Amino acid sequence: PAGAPPRAAGAVSIAGWRVGYLAFQTEKDPFKRLKIRQGVAMALDPAQLAPALGQLAVPLPTFLPPGIWARRDGPPLMGSSPERARRLFGEAGLGPGLSASLLAGDLGEPLDRPKLAEAIRASLAPSGLTVTVRVEPPETALSLMRAGEHQMALAEARVEAGDPHFLLYPLSTSEGATKGGAIVNFSFYRNRRLDDLLIRASQVSFRPERERLSLRAQALLAEELPWLPLYARLIWAVARPEVKGLRLHPSGCPRLDRVWLESSASAPPAH
Repeated sequence: PAGAPPRAAGAVSIAGWRVGYLAFQTEKDPFKRLKIRQGVAMALDPAQLAPALGQLAVPLPTFLPPGIWARRDGPPLMGSSPERARRLFGEAGLGPGLSASLLAGDLGEPLDRPKLAEAIRASLAPSGLTVTVRVEPPETALSLMRAGEHQMALAEARVEAGDPHFLLYPLSTSEGATKGGAIVNFSFYRNRRLDDLLIRASQVSFRPERERLSLRAQALLAEELPWLPLYARLIWAVARPEVKGLRLHPSGCPRLDRVWLESSASAPPAH
């Protein structure tokens, strides 16, 4: 099914490669200030976002979803601490009265982006950040994001082929930050150190070296936070009781090599 099935019997799920994230417009106030971006991440509470995600996605504490090689583990990027967020906002020179807008494209699909945007607004309110949610049709929202006419925006991307390069590079490097139809870096973030790490990671074939460079890039992203991962979409399947050994895969293509059908005359194959 495209989303969670109506009944739980026989249903299984796994976090997939599609990631939802919050893009900060780093070219203009208030999000050109690092401590403001850090404060938003510190204020957000995954437990408040989870009800808006329902059974369609799970909160994502890192830049890459589970099962992706070179995934950097560490403290969750969302900190659930409005007190620390207020301190960061004060250190940035923007205390009480801080406000920002959040752009959400209403895709009319099972995952309700306007509802998620409202959950983000409510989660940030205790930190002193007043968020105005702006809901637009998807084409309008995309046009505004490409032009940089947003402060925060909800967006999605996919880890194509399960390779971290195809998420980290387009969302984070200078190449994707040119306004226009080809833009994929909706944060308009530019950092030569990060560009160098991700370019080098794409040029070597030795997996351990690629992993080392990707981990360093994620560590830098965790410091700079041009964008903040929010959730990983769930992939669902429903199987009849006699289907045994079904294993879902985050790519969306289930592994069928060990699936078998149970009946009175059958038994699981020997391995």
